[in-house]
Amino acid sequence: DGYTAEFGDFVKLFLDDALPWSPFWSHVLSYWDMRDEPNVLFLTYEQLKKDLKGCVKQVATFLGIEREGLATGELSNEELEALEDHLSFSSMRINPAVNNVVLDSAAVTSEANKSIKFMRKGQVGDHKTHLTAEQLQQFKIWTQKALRDSDFPYYNDDD
Repeated sequence: DGYTAEFGDFVKLFLDDALPWSPFWSHVLSYWDMRDEPNVLFLTYEQLKKDLKGCVKQVATFLGIEREGLATGELSNEELEALEDHLSFSSMRINPAVNNVVLDSAAVTSEANKSIKFMRKGQVGDHKTHLTAEQLQQFKIWTQKALRDSDFPYYNDDD
């Protein structure tokens, strides 16, 4: 029947690392710790939103993409524009391969949660419109605790 509890209960489960694919920060930091390995490229959603074209170039360089007449990792302007369009949030939102719409039609999502979309606005910081002040404070404390001994730079107290 899918997830049927209140959103606040979900927040608590998330903060308690009691959901599938948890614990969140251990997962993220395990990859952060490997960021200098030659087979790891660490990018954040915030970086993608700020400079999608630059991130696409980073990925192309990382993968060592080769094109005739172009340096390794370099993409033509046409390829770059096509990828920027294809990878934009508006394109991802309508792409059934990534937007989880298949779960809605497969009865995985409960009727009570049909109105909750897997992909919301695609805006950095939009979580603040969905969480209470108390929940935001809980996330802040949870995150500060998780990052206490880390040099992870992609978080500040305003997030």
